[in-house]
Amino acid sequence: MYDQSDRTAAIFQARLPHPQEKELRAYGEYRTRRLVLEAWEKLNSTRSR
Repeated sequence: MYDQSDRTAAIFQARLPHPQEKELRAYGEYRTRRLVLEAWEKLNSTRSR
């Protein structure tokens, strides 16, 4: 079962025209996914305060 972060990343990734390959070549990682998950975690941490 997915947690909310995994579900959000999967939805976000499914809606984009596959930038993953381009980002892997340019940055050595799928940077968009990492940035989205970091923003999601930050948002969730400010909501729980």
